Amino acid sequence: MFKHHAASIEKLKAKLANRADILALLISGSIAHGFAKASSDVDMMLAVAVYGGQ
Repeated sequence: MFKHHAASIEKLKAKLANRADILALLISGSIAHGFAKASSDVDMMLAVAVYGGQ
């Protein structure tokens, strides 16, 4: 992972830190598998709690 990838992840983590409905931030793709290039994007998924849903 390159510094700009880590910075993007940290920026999103900071924005979501106080959200009780966010259960997890998952990193996938080339970064998670260890073969990212400087030009790679950051693939992320959120696990979100559903309150009062059907």
